[in-house]
Amino acid sequence: MERDLAPVPLLGRTLAVIREFGAASGELVAWELFLDPEEVKPAVRQALADGLIEAAGLDIQTGEQLYRLVGDRAAGSGAPRRRA
Repeated sequence: MERDLAPVPLLGRTLAVIREFGAASGELVAWELFLDPEEVKPAVRQALADGLIEAAGLDIQTGEQLYRLVGDRAAGSGAPRRRA
C-alpha cells in the first residue's frame, strides 16, 4: 500500500514549528504556518509514521494532542506558548 506523502517543504516547516515551541499541536502548527489544520494533517501523520515526532500529552487548555521531536524531551516544558 502506497502512503500519501506530505510535500517535503511542509514536513520541514511542520518540524520547525514543533522544534520552536518544544511541543505543538497540529492546530498550532497550522496557525503558525497560516494554513488550514486539514492541510497540516498529512505532514503530522508522516512525521509520526517516520518516527520524527511523538505524542507529548495533551494541551491542558485546549485538550489538543501535542507532539514533540523524538529525542527532544528536554526542549520546552511540553506546553506551547500562547499567542497574546
